[in-house]
Amino acid sequence: MHLLLARLSKIGNLAAAVQTRSAGSTGQQQKISNFFTKHKKSKGRSYSFPRIIEDTMFTRLFAHTMIPHYVWMQQGRVKAITSAEEITAANISAIINGRPVTLKTKTDILNYNRNAPLFINNNAGSGENILARSLFAGYLQGISSGGALNKDSGNRISRLCIINKSIVDLYRQAWQFHLPASRLLLPAEDLDKLTITDWDTEKQDKLYCYEIMLPPTGKDSVYHRMQQDLQNFFGYTAAVQKTKTKCLVLQCSTTNIKSTKKKNAKNNSASPGESVFIQHQSLAVLVAHIGYSLPLPVIDETGHTGPVSIQLPKNSSDHTLLNTVLSQQGFELTEQYREIEMFVLTKK
Repeated sequence: MHLLLARLSKIGNLAAAVQTRSAGSTGQQQKISNFFTKHKKSKGRSYSFPRIIEDTMFTRLFAHTMIPHYVWMQQGRVKAITSAEEITAANISAIINGRPVTLKTKTDILNYNRNAPLFINNNAGSGENILARSLFAGYLQGISSGGALNKDSGNRISRLCIINKSIVDLYRQAWQFHLPASRLLLPAEDLDKLTITDWDTEKQDKLYCYEIMLPPTGKDSVYHRMQQDLQNFFGYTAAVQKTKTKCLVLQCSTTNIKSTKKKNAKNNSASPGESVFIQHQSLAVLVAHIGYSLPLPVIDETGHTGPVSIQLPKNSSDHTLLNTVLSQQGFELTEQYREIEMFVLTKK
């Protein structure tokens, strides 16, 4: 302000309008006068340009939230509205003498509510200048569950969005744990909160949305950020740990492994729970399929390395029926304890 006053005092035919945030309040004019007097005494300068203090018309016409706020006028026309950076002797001289000059316009956001979330309901703008953020939301009606990844040409992620997923599904995504649900260990006291038995009646309370936006970065960094967000918001920590667990162990019941052959058969990609024919596939395909159907983890200890062809029952979750079919091929499933990798969720 002192520098501005010194520059203005050297140029004639200028008027300075000094506004305050509380127009009409008692003592404001005296405060302004005291400022000029104090500055004059400390610097030995005096200012001869006229001053307008607390003019209400100017307040209405040139509403603003940030100061300083400079309105450049000449012959009754507004030339520019700027902040302090544009107040230079060269710019002032150019305006007075009608020479071309480019001034950076000052733009104040008048509808900003500091007590409301940024960019919600256009508070401080629509958010096009967001650099990074993460957010959680509840169930979104009318949008199917799923996710999206935004990547740049270098395969770096700038946005990850997941819609209408359970807490457990969000954790599994963040830790990239894609094994069957039978490999999950959840805190017993929170089972009702973490599991869904009736989608239609529970989705409103047990499904969530998550989004993270950040400068393009690698996959590991993005999922690490997601892990931190989940732990902070939901209050569970997660880890993949080796745990002694009851399993269904697939073993050979005979040395003569048989295969069911179907003429012109193609691999059936039906969902678990439906009848499926596995045609000339590795044993890992069979184990993966029945692993998603059964309540216990399935472990392959057959040592069989060749392909298999087998017609699985329609209800692969029926352990007894499944074992009947497997025994015809020379396999059997038995309950045994094994130390295997489990996804463990723990309350903080």
